[in-house]
Amino acid sequence: VVEGPVTRAADIPTESHDLPYTATTEDLTEGVKTLTKYYFSPNGTSFTVSGTVEPAGNMNNKSRYAEIYLYEVGSNEVIDTHDIEQFVDETTFTHTFKNLSSNKNYYFALKNSTSYMFPWDNFWISASFTIS
Repeated sequence: VVEGPVTRAADIPTESHDLPYTATTEDLTEGVKTLTKYYFSPNGTSFTVSGTVEPAGNMNNKSRYAEIYLYEVGSNEVIDTHDIEQFVDETTFTHTFKNLSSNKNYYFALKNSTSYMFPWDNFWISASFTIS
């Protein structure tokens, strides 16, 4: 688990948390995915995820891409994804993951899907999003 103001984990979560929950990450490098620190049970059959993503690193005037993944606890397969539109500045997003089971638990991952650039500039991202 990353220490400090960041609420993310490197491993599949083993603890649950009540909703709403706000996840944050800073300086997520290109091609890297980070998981929520906890797993969640939906209130009903959906989760709404809303928040902001912004450029970090030394190339803050260049486009970035990000994706949010939804996983079911006990499965390594992605249940659903949401692509965050290309951004250069801080941008907001909202997405509802639907048709879920209220009897199952789920966790999320955020991926910096920006392609690696030569000569290895820092196309990092920072993000904060609330799951409800």
